[in-house]
Amino acid sequence: MAGAVLAALFPGATAWADVKAGVDAWSRGDYAAAVHEWQGPADAGDPDAMFNLGQAYRLGRGVPRDPAKAEQLYARAAAKGHLGAADTYGLMLFQDGRREAALPYLQDAAKRGDPRAQYLLGIASFNGDLLPQDWVKAYALVTLANQHNLPQAASALAQMDCLRYGDGEAASTWQFSGPKGTRRIRVRGPLLVNNSELLRDAVLQGLGIALLPDFVVADDLEAGHLVRLLPRWKPRPLFGSAAHLVWLPTRHLPPKTRAFVDFLLGRIGNPRKSRAPSDSTSSAR
Repeated sequence: MAGAVLAALFPGATAWADVKAGVDAWSRGDYAAAVHEWQGPADAGDPDAMFNLGQAYRLGRGVPRDPAKAEQLYARAAAKGHLGAADTYGLMLFQDGRREAALPYLQDAAKRGDPRAQYLLGIASFNGDLLPQDWVKAYALVTLANQHNLPQAASALAQMDCLRYGDGEAASTWQFSGPKGTRRIRVRGPLLVNNSELLRDAVLQGLGIALLPDFVVADDLEAGHLVRLLPRWKPRPLFGSAAHLVWLPTRHLPPKTRAFVDFLLGRIGNPRKSRAPSDSTSSAR
């Protein structure tokens, strides 16, 4: 939150009292008084006061706006172990073009669940810029950022190279069910076909990610040629949850029909001998 300030409590310390008084002043909109309360503890090296004062300089509240001064305060607070300052400092470095210096801060922030850092690292992994290209990692990171409702994450997911099956609305909307309910994602990409084997071949060539039936990619997943993305999320099958074999009514099923039915059940109905068919979102390893 842009105007947030954080202050840890250190009972009995004079610095804590000043930091707390500053937080109270900030909360009632008296920014100048807040800055006055934080200045002394910040000069003495209190990380909470330095972070709060950095927020004031970044936002221009109670003091003239001074991003450079804010960055210095964030850096000092981060060096003292202030996580909020470290996260903000990393983002400022990245936005200023000092991406290599920002990288360790962003990686730490992403591990702590910061959606902004997850998004930036996801895009870097997708493009192979700053980080090695890794579409699996990229998709996972941007999806995590999207789960935190980061606005730009949803559009980034839609712009990733999704290889689609079919036509119309079904081809451009992927729906998943998972730990946080149901999600519908609008996707687009360079390839739209109506053949699952061709789609599988395109994924194996590294052209993008695709939503594919298990029976098409079961061997590739087992061999490690493809990896399953978002294992905790179950995609909605493109053709529903069941396949049906139908034939004309007859008292005696011809042996060749029985053999064909048995073949399909063994080949398609249960590719791993343990589960019904579903779709997988896959990417080349």
